[in-house]
Amino acid sequence: MQEKDLGEVGFIERDLRETQFITKKAKELLSQLVPSIVVSTGSVTAKLREDWGLMNLLKELNFAKYQKLGLIENYDNSKGQPQSKIKDWTKRDDHRHHAMDALVLAFTSHNHVQYINFFNARKNENHKQHQHIFGIEKLITEYHDHQRLFKMPFPNFRAVVKKHLEATLISFKAQNKVVTPNKNKPKNSKNTQIALTPRGQLHKETVYGKILRPETSFIKISNKLTLDDIQKIKDTSIKNLLFARIETYQNSELAFNTKSLKKDPIFIDLEKKQALPAKIEIINWKEHYTIRKPISGDTFKNAKDVQDKVVDDKIKQKLLERLAAHDNNCKKAFSNLESHPIYLNEAARITIKNVTIYGVENAKSLHIKKDHLGRPILDASNQPIPVDYVQTGNNHHIAIFEDPDGNWQEQVVSFFEATKRANLNEPIIQKNYNHEHGWRFLFSLKINETFVLATEDFNPHEIDLFNPKNYPIISQHLYRVQKISTENYTFRHHLETQLNNDNIFNGTSFVSVQSLGKFKSLNPVKVRVNHIGNIVHLGES
Repeated sequence: MQEKDLGEVGFIERDLRETQFITKKAKELLSQLVPSIVVSTGSVTAKLREDWGLMNLLKELNFAKYQKLGLIENYDNSKGQPQSKIKDWTKRDDHRHHAMDALVLAFTSHNHVQYINFFNARKNENHKQHQHIFGIEKLITEYHDHQRLFKMPFPNFRAVVKKHLEATLISFKAQNKVVTPNKNKPKNSKNTQIALTPRGQLHKETVYGKILRPETSFIKISNKLTLDDIQKIKDTSIKNLLFARIETYQNSELAFNTKSLKKDPIFIDLEKKQALPAKIEIINWKEHYTIRKPISGDTFKNAKDVQDKVVDDKIKQKLLERLAAHDNNCKKAFSNLESHPIYLNEAARITIKNVTIYGVENAKSLHIKKDHLGRPILDASNQPIPVDYVQTGNNHHIAIFEDPDGNWQEQVVSFFEATKRANLNEPIIQKNYNHEHGWRFLFSLKINETFVLATEDFNPHEIDLFNPKNYPIISQHLYRVQKISTENYTFRHHLETQLNNDNIFNGTSFVSVQSLGKFKSLNPVKVRVNHIGNIVHLGES
């Protein structure tokens, strides 16, 4: 269920039973490694955290960030003293709350657990059954501000915990594996085959067709004009004029440079009175991926949706007329088509029940077109004709390169393409991509990989990233890759648990990068944080 659908329902009984089983199983496995295991509870941890002054520690560590964003609320406490707090704060917004609980558990002893468990049962201090509890009480508790509290594990305990939490780096498991080798044994065969099984979804379920649609734009006549550009010109007479000029000058650059155009201008009439326009209309044939769907009340959202999606202009007009007759309500207009059909040609009783609409922008072909004998059908250039297009889904990685001019370039690789490379026993990350053009591989980005990003007052290249003493400042600038697409990367701060994309959090909770130039300006350093929170590698592994 999605979070919004959960409502106020907490853990159901089954969840509690499963949690109890997991705890018992964990204890069983750990008992094979160590002689003694103390099982604590949430109430014990909460009491120790409160008595040891750790309750508001994570708030203090996050206070400056929220104050900078204007998310601090001022109020008067019960004594009338002014106080400040973070709006809608919860410790679960910070991954370090796990480290906090781990630190408390590390200093939890048999005495703490036993004392708290027996505390409510104490009735008579002279009762022999409870004498040992009073001994524990004297050992681990003390009076402070007229109340009995647990003693600190050692002096300056809170300050030491704060210091360690400030230096905590979170480790994330990157999505590295593409395929897993599995043994398959075909039916009625003694031979075993090794098959590579993808570790994720190769593509979305929907299969699309492909059409070409004309799109007009304008081009300027200059020495950069190519034969392909001229071929796209809509006006045939202008196209022939330009081809004839190239033949006269024997060179397209000479034919259309500024000097020759000034000395020998191009006219589009025989009287040489009407000069060629500065910009010429051209036609580009763009690939569109389409799908055919039955018309119902849920096929379209509104009239604009019909206008933008429907491929056939005549059918589009009929649907818009039907919508207009039903107050632009798609549910009313496109329901009960059996009793209230939409006619394409009413005289011939031709109705519209299905419609071809535009689908995704990018897709890959699954198969090639074949004849009835299973032989590939070739196009005019003697190439197989691709069919059955699918959306390839998530990207596996983006490889970043530097070209000879010092600009950063990218190669976006889908999980579909990565799986294909794995099956062909090719490198998943092709570091020699465009090597012949002088491209130099820098690093790749995959979901959950971590980067240290620069700010105006911090440059990761000017600090020793391996030195644990620098972890507190590194922690402020450490981000994990959350989303990747073409020149669009989102980095989430390593301490953040929530996916809050409110723009005021940009640069603190997350960093959104929408160009390679912007990404380069962040001076990113790819780092690998191991399971215990230490930086162990810089750059590509």
